[in-house]
Amino acid sequence: MTNKPYVPANGTEGTMFEIEWCCKCSRRALDPNAKTQCLHELRAFFGENNKKWYSINGKPTCLAFRDRTIRKVKVKIDKAQGKLPGF
Repeated sequence: MTNKPYVPANGTEGTMFEIEWCCKCSRRALDPNAKTQCLHELRAFFGENNKKWYSINGKPTCLAFRDRTIRKVKVKIDKAQGKLPGF
C-alpha cells in the first residue's frame, strides 16, 4: 500500500481524525483565542494540502504530531531542575 496525502472524505471522518490526533497534540492551543494555532489543522480546515497529514498503510496519520502529555512531563522536569524548556 502506498503513502498518500490524507484528506478526510466527510465531516465525520475529519472529526475522528481531529479526536485521534489534534486533540492530543501540543501544537494545538488549548485556548481558542491564543495567538498561535496549529497551521496544519487550519490549512486542512480550509481545504488546503497541509503536507503533514498522510494515509500510511491505510491509516490516517499526522507527521507533525507532538504528544501533549510528553511535552507536559518534560516541562515539569525542566522546571524542577531549574532549566527553561528548549535551552
